[in-house]
Amino acid sequence: MLLPLLLALAACAADPGELSPKQALVAFLTALDRSSHAPEQLKVAYDWLDAQSQASLTRRAELAASLAGHRIAAWDMLVAGRSSFSAYTVPAVSHVRNEGERAFVSLQVEGKPQIEVAMKGEGGRWRVVLGL
Repeated sequence: MLLPLLLALAACAADPGELSPKQALVAFLTALDRSSHAPEQLKVAYDWLDAQSQASLTRRAELAASLAGHRIAAWDMLVAGRSSFSAYTVPAVSHVRNEGERAFVSLQVEGKPQIEVAMKGEGGRWRVVLGL
């Protein structure tokens, strides 16, 4: 009885390729925010990153692992509260500027300077560019 309900809910989930730059950034920020209580969400956030950002995090994880003496996953390099826009909550998206396969999403929180997050169309969907 529960299985049909779960399948129906899964079918209603948005295809990542159908999300706008704003929605993709919201998905990334939501996963990053949830990771403080659900560490598996770091992998979800990592999946929203562009290939170059993922490669940079992989290199950092390899360096950290060599120093720590044990394996560290690339997504564990993402830390909620440590990214340059971690203080910006999901509803803070104020403006989107599209430029073909690039987009720039502006975030604004009262009392803090505005930040512009670069997004890149890659692999059939919008992805966050960390600029590492």
